[in-house]
Amino acid sequence: TALTTTNFYDIEVDPAGGKVYWSDWANDRIQRANLDGSGVETILTLAASAQPIDIAGTKLYWGDIDGNIMRANLDGTSPETLVTGLGVLESLAVDSANGYIYWNEDNGLIQRAPMNTYIPEELADAFYIDMDIDTVNGKIYLTDSDEVSEMNLDGSNLRTAVSYSGAWVLAVDSA
Repeated sequence: TALTTTNFYDIEVDPAGGKVYWSDWANDRIQRANLDGSGVETILTLAASAQPIDIAGTKLYWGDIDGNIMRANLDGTSPETLVTGLGVLESLAVDSANGYIYWNEDNGLIQRAPMNTYIPEELADAFYIDMDIDTVNGKIYLTDSDEVSEMNLDGSNLRTAVSYSGAWVLAVDSA
């Protein structure tokens, strides 16, 4: 079965749980389905449009149009707000191994916060569309329409890794 939707902002796969998750920004909800596309269900109906999402362990994280970062169990239960007062989030990446959550905003700020305090720390001021982290090699990868850039997890050594044209989506495979 093929999944068809025109309203998704971000998509994440949970291979261990056999599910694919996506944020349906036009309908203010987060949905999931089995990896074969069957069993589509809405797990969260939100007050504000969800944009970037990420999965870490048994938790689903998302940012909304109002500048909040939230999380819930993978079935949508126990939602909670972690960070408020941000700009519009472009992307979100959770590094539960090192205890940080990373995001970039539409104003160009790339930030992180420790998962025990959620107090933001600015890493860079550069505009990128998508972001993913590689905890094995200690890197953040960022993309826009012309390049993939990388920097260390602490924000140091921002550099262009690959120049290209046309894609805005990024996924890192540490292996």
